[in-house]
Amino acid sequence: MLFRTLSMLLLALAVTGCASVQKQAFNREAAAGLKSVAIAEHTNKEEYFINIVAHPGMSFGLIGGLVAAAELSSKASRLTAAVKPEQTELQKRLARQLNSGLGAAGFETHVVPLQPDTENKLVATTLGKSANSDAVLAASVSAGYIAASPTTPYFPYVQVNVMLSEGSTNKVLYQDSISYGYSYPHTKTVHLAGGEDYHFSNMNDLEEHADRARDGLTHGLDLVVAQIVADLKKN
Repeated sequence: MLFRTLSMLLLALAVTGCASVQKQAFNREAAAGLKSVAIAEHTNKEEYFINIVAHPGMSFGLIGGLVAAAELSSKASRLTAAVKPEQTELQKRLARQLNSGLGAAGFETHVVPLQPDTENKLVATTLGKSANSDAVLAASVSAGYIAASPTTPYFPYVQVNVMLSEGSTNKVLYQDSISYGYSYPHTKTVHLAGGEDYHFSNMNDLEEHADRARDGLTHGLDLVVAQIVADLKKN
C-alpha cells in the first residue's frame, strides 16, 4: 500500500512537467525517404490520476506526504472506476488516431500492439525488423484531473510522450512531450491550452458526471494527436 500511494504521487508529478523531457524537432532531412510508419500501441491496463497541486499535506514532511499520496491514490481509483478504462481506452485511441492522421498526411501506416510495460525508448528495438516499416512511432499517454488546491475545480490534463525512430538504425528522428489542459507555470512540455469546458467543482462532481469527464480526456488527446501529426508532416 505504501509503495502504491507513493507511486501515484510520483506519477502525478512526473506527468505535469516536473520530470526531464527529451526533445528533438522532426529531422525532415534525415526522414526524406520515409514512407511507412509502424505505430506502436501500448497495451497496459489504464489508470487515470488525480493531482492536487497545493495539497496541504505536502507541507508537513514525510507523514504529510504519505497522507497526501494516500488521498490522491484513493481519488485516482475513484476516477478510474467512474470513467471506466474499458470504455475510455486512451492508449488504443491514441494509436488509432495517429494511424488515421499520419495516413491522411501521406504515410503508409499500421498499428502494432506491444507487450505491456514496454518503454517508448525500447519500442523500436523491441519491434525490430518485424515492424516492416521505414520508421517506428512510439507514443504513451498519461491522463487525469488536476486541481490547484483542495477547494478549487478539477481540470483535465493529458500528456503524450512521443518518439519516432528510424526502422533500420533506431536513430531518433523526432521526440517530444505534448500536454493539454491544466497549465503549470514552468511546464517543460509543448502545452496546448484548454479544458475550461470540462472542469468539475469537486471529486463527487467528477464521479457524477463521468461521461463528461471522459469526454474531457478524449477531447484533449485528440488535440495532442493533431499536434503530433502537424509536427510530422513532410512539408
